[in-house]
Amino acid sequence: MKKFLPLWIAVILILTACHKDDGKSIVDCFGESLFVNIHHSIAAENPKQVNYTISYSGSYSLNTTVVWKFGDGIEQTLTGTQATHIYSQPGNYTATAVVKLNGPSCTFNVNEHVTIQ
Repeated sequence: MKKFLPLWIAVILILTACHKDDGKSIVDCFGESLFVNIHHSIAAENPKQVNYTISYSGSYSLNTTVVWKFGDGIEQTLTGTQATHIYSQPGNYTATAVVKLNGPSCTFNVNEHVTIQ
């Protein structure tokens, strides 16, 4: 049977293994990720078309190059905080936006679940 460290010990080990600035950067990036949201709306004219928008209310600015993974095998790199995607089949999908911040070296994924009828 494998034994695992309690989560709080693992976090302390990770933070103490980093340079002081690295640990601060990890905490800053996690904190900033809480200010990023993704929203979607279904287009009235086509129920398989989804419009996605990223919003950010943190202290830095978003890099406007975003990698979108729509959950159906399609991936696009777009400029800006909006994307439109047409799904070919009904189903439940998880769209992921890979977001970067200008300033600190932060990259994180933001997910949005969507159901296509």
